[in-house]
Amino acid sequence: MYTFFSAVQGVLIIVFILALGYYLSKIGWFDRQTSDLFAKLVINVSLPLNMIVNISTTFTKEQLEHSVRGLLIPFLSILLSYMIAYIFASIFKIKKGRKGVFVVIFSLSNTIFVGLPMAQALFGDIATPYALLYYMANTTILWTIGVYSVIRDVNEKEKNVVNWDTVKRIFNPPLLGFIIGVIFVLANISLPKFLFESFRMIGNLTTPLSILYIGIVIHEMGFDKF
Repeated sequence: MYTFFSAVQGVLIIVFILALGYYLSKIGWFDRQTSDLFAKLVINVSLPLNMIVNISTTFTKEQLEHSVRGLLIPFLSILLSYMIAYIFASIFKIKKGRKGVFVVIFSLSNTIFVGLPMAQALFGDIATPYALLYYMANTTILWTIGVYSVIRDVNEKEKNVVNWDTVKRIFNPPLLGFIIGVIFVLANISLPKFLFESFRMIGNLTTPLSILYIGIVIHEMGFDKF
C-alpha cells in the first residue's frame, strides 16, 4: 500500500507541475518561444549533464558492464511492438501514407520529455539507468527503421535507411552525455567537485523544465485537439 501511495504522489507531482505550465501559458507568461527555449535547454544542456551525473553516481564499473547487456531487452521489445503494429495496420486497413506514422506511434515512445521525468518522479533516480537503456534503443530504432517507414509512405523508391543525417540524430547531445558518463565510469574518471556539483544543479532542471514544456504544449494544442 505504501508503494501504491508513493506512486500516486509521484503522479500528482507531475500533474501539479504540468498544470502550472498550462496555467502560466494561459495567463501569457509562457508561449511557443518559451517552449522552444525549454526544449533547447533540456536537449542540449541540462539533460546531457544530467546523464553524466546520473551514470557517474548510479553505476560502478561492474554494474555498468552488467547493465549494458540489458540493452537487448528494450531492443527486442520495441522490435516486437513494431511487428505487432504492422499486423494491426493490416487488420485495421490503415491507408497508405499513414501506415508508417501509425507503426512509429504504436511501437516507439517519447522517452525523454515524458518517460524520463515520469520514471524519476515515480521511482526516483534509481529508475534513470533503465530509462536511459530504453532511450538508447528507442532513439536508434526511431531514427533508422522508424524514419525509413515514414519516408517509404511518401516515397517508395527511398532505399537509404542510414545516412549522415541519421547518424547525427542518433548521436544527439543526450546520448553523447550518456556515452561520456559511461566513459567516465569505465575509465574511473572523477570530475572536480565544483564541476560535478555544477553539472548536478543544471541537470536537476531537466525534469521540471520537461514537464512545464508538456503543459505549454497541451495549452497550445487545446483540449479539443488533445
